[in-house]
Amino acid sequence: MRASQLQGLADSQLNGLGSLQLQGLAETQADGLTSLQLQSLANTQLDGMTSILLSGLADSQLDGMRSLQLRALSDTQLDGLSADQLGQLADTQWNGVTSLQLRGLSSTQWDGLQASQMEGLALTQWHGLSSAQLTGLADTQLDVLSSVRLANFSSIQLRGLTSLQLLGLADTQLDGFSSLLLRTLADTQLDAMTSGQLAGLAATQLRGMTSVQLRSLADSQWTGLGSAGVKGLTASQLDGLSSIWLQSLTDEQLNGLTAVQLRGLADSQLDGLLSLRLASLADSQLDGMTSLQLGYLADTQMSGLSSARIKGLAATQLNGLTSLQLTSFTTEQIAGLTSVLLRSLAGTQWVGLTSVHFGSLVETQLDLLTSAQLRLLA
Repeated sequence: MRASQLQGLADSQLNGLGSLQLQGLAETQADGLTSLQLQSLANTQLDGMTSILLSGLADSQLDGMRSLQLRALSDTQLDGLSADQLGQLADTQWNGVTSLQLRGLSSTQWDGLQASQMEGLALTQWHGLSSAQLTGLADTQLDVLSSVRLANFSSIQLRGLTSLQLLGLADTQLDGFSSLLLRTLADTQLDAMTSGQLAGLAATQLRGMTSVQLRSLADSQWTGLGSAGVKGLTASQLDGLSSIWLQSLTDEQLNGLTAVQLRGLADSQLDGLLSLRLASLADSQLDGMTSLQLGYLADTQMSGLSSARIKGLAATQLNGLTSLQLTSFTTEQIAGLTSVLLRSLAGTQWVGLTSVHFGSLVETQLDLLTSAQLRLLA
């Protein structure tokens, strides 16, 4: 039967053809089928069309295929459709393709999909994409990903995005990253994110990042987090960050740390708290530091505390200072020790006070000293 003869058959006549008969058609014969004739074929009949026959169909013929007909095609049949053919399908036709069928498409086939087609895919269809398929998406294809679509990605899918793809995501798209999804990003992916992108993340998103991920961020990226981003981090996230991290924080970020966060810092981290930075801390922040933390600070760091700041320390905090730290105090700093604070000092701490220190004490500081402490003065 010639192509022209097939083209002249009525729908009722075509309906009588079996799948095996359609399978036996030559490409030249299939060329004669109109879009309306293809549209009238039952799914059981389409089963007979080979991938070779489908690959030979013109765009005008594929226009006639219904979404349900596309849904009925097997993976081997879909393999026959080229990137150009897939790129010509209407959004309404794509609606019928299942997530499993989408997963079966090759990277070259995905290249043919238009941005508008991808934008029309349902969330359940996006779930079918593998991480490898996402890796192959072009920037124009990724642009259609809304925050809602990204929010529904699995961690495995998200790991498929390359560093360059992540770099190209807009803030509105990153809004879709949940704290759990951020936690799954590899270091190489995080390295690509700019300070501007990180600045756009909410505190609730940042709380999903692990201490290992935070440790991998560059200074320029930390700057992007802002004071609100740093302030929202938990103690477990800050754990493991180096003293260099603390030293690299901006004044705004350092001053944004809560008393609880400061209290949770390890000794090795406090090495990054230089004297000027220590001096810039608010009273409420200093109140959060423990006696052990204050006792660990070096003389050069303690020099950042003014007499007014020392005066604001609690007796329990002062008890952590060593005799060597007290020895390094200037007379101005000693002037900050109230009678209550001086009275709270242990004998081992008094040893650190020099004759110069004793000579600078005024009467109001001596009011509450014990007889034992006065004997030391003598």
